[in-house]
Amino acid sequence: MKRNDKTLPDFKDPDIWNGLKKQCYDGGLIYNDFPADEYKYFDRLRTVYLEYQANVFSKSEAAEHERLLLREYQQSKQTAARSLEVYREYQTNIKRLNGLRIEINKAQTVEGKLRAALEIVGIVTGDGDFANRNLKGIDEND
Repeated sequence: MKRNDKTLPDFKDPDIWNGLKKQCYDGGLIYNDFPADEYKYFDRLRTVYLEYQANVFSKSEAAEHERLLLREYQQSKQTAARSLEVYREYQTNIKRLNGLRIEINKAQTVEGKLRAALEIVGIVTGDGDFANRNLKGIDEND
């Protein structure tokens, strides 16, 4: 997919967002290069505006459709943000796992190897306290 060097509007700025909606209503908004969520929103909003202008929708019906489109857009953005956060955590865990594998290989004692291995198990199972719980007996013997 080829992307133009055009800078995108700041969709989070309310003034810019309202200006884009006005351009959409007037039919002058070119949203072909917008990201998927924004493209979908403005494409569907343009349809609502055209139906309002053609008297298919009353003003209140058009406003309700616009409100529903905005809610759907915001939910999509929230889902994408959550997905990005999960992906970042996944990548962080991969880096931690690789570091712990190196620790296991370099460890000179069984306890050193065990500590790193238990941390790996905790990461893989999503149990951040796994290593601490299982090292209690070992730490007490030190």
